Amino acid sequence: MSRFRAYARRVIVLDTNQLHHLQPPAGAPLSMLRTVAFQTGHALAVPEIALEEHHAHYAHETKELHQTATSAIRSLNARLRYSRTNDPDELQLARLMESVSIELREFFTILPTPDWAARESLLREARRLAPAKRSWDGKGEGARDAAIWLTAVDALRQSEEMIYFVSMDKRAFGEGTLLPALEEDLREEADRFRYCYGIDALLKALAKPHATKVGAAQIGSSQLVEAAVRRALESFDFFTPLLESLETTRLGMLPGFQAREICIAGKPHVISYEIGGRTWACARVRWNSSAMVWKYLSRNPVLASVKTVSMDTTPLESVSLEVSFSCSTTLLMELDNDAQIVDVDVTHVGGMRDVRTNIAT
Repeated sequence: MSRFRAYARRVIVLDTNQLHHLQPPAGAPLSMLRTVAFQTGHALAVPEIALEEHHAHYAHETKELHQTATSAIRSLNARLRYSRTNDPDELQLARLMESVSIELREFFTILPTPDWAARESLLREARRLAPAKRSWDGKGEGARDAAIWLTAVDALRQSEEMIYFVSMDKRAFGEGTLLPALEEDLREEADRFRYCYGIDALLKALAKPHATKVGAAQIGSSQLVEAAVRRALESFDFFTPLLESLETTRLGMLPGFQAREICIAGKPHVISYEIGGRTWACARVRWNSSAMVWKYLSRNPVLASVKTVSMDTTPLESVSLEVSFSCSTTLLMELDNDAQIVDVDVTHVGGMRDVRTNIAT
């Protein structure tokens, strides 16, 4: 029995370009898609080849950004007479990609490429058959597109439910409507297959766009939003990278931290949809914040700076740090009939940026 018959659920299958568009794990479109899928009983899936292609692009772009940053800092240092800025930390690409893979597998079911599809994909590229390149000008292309397509078709055949295939590759699959040549692959299951030209088209097919959008002023003044963001910022995982970066000696247990000021910064991008009589809004919001952080030391330290510690023999005491920073969160908000926020969930918290620390007095 296939996983789809076991679930007996409708499935949304995403092409590589739509996976990139969702900006996992932080993008507001991804949060909205997950909400719509859950509320309408759909599973989210990605073909194995699409996942591999996404990983390859992500790794390549990350390496290029790291190389650009390193080169820029070294050029800057060559111009500075006294101050020096350190090179970026060594890029731990394997660890980063493992983290990215884990995150994606939390959101999506990965559809293996069927054994027969690999050969069929190469044949379609060689014979100039859709969704591979059809023109005989130049070399053949599109085996990856064919593998992604055939994986989606296999998912349709293994399921008894509706399959939504989402892409914005008009050359491979068509713009707005599916290429007639590809409709032939669907055969008698065609009535259970729907091609959506982009995430927006999919969301509109499953939910109703909501005209009233929540703005920065409403989000920034909502006590529900502030409480939800504060809880997210006070989580252990959020502050761990900062605490690990402090080069103190023999650090012990971590008592806690308390977020202080939380102010919205900039204009958030908000998308809203009505699903089954309930209205949901998703937003990627940037915040400026400050916090108090406590950490115990094995001796009472005298800190000349955050990274300089001299030790004495007095008993165990703690150090308090005042931290100011910016960060971004993805919010999922439920709205009432008057477009007021009645519930909030923080679906993702980005890392700290523009961090400044001072010893609390």
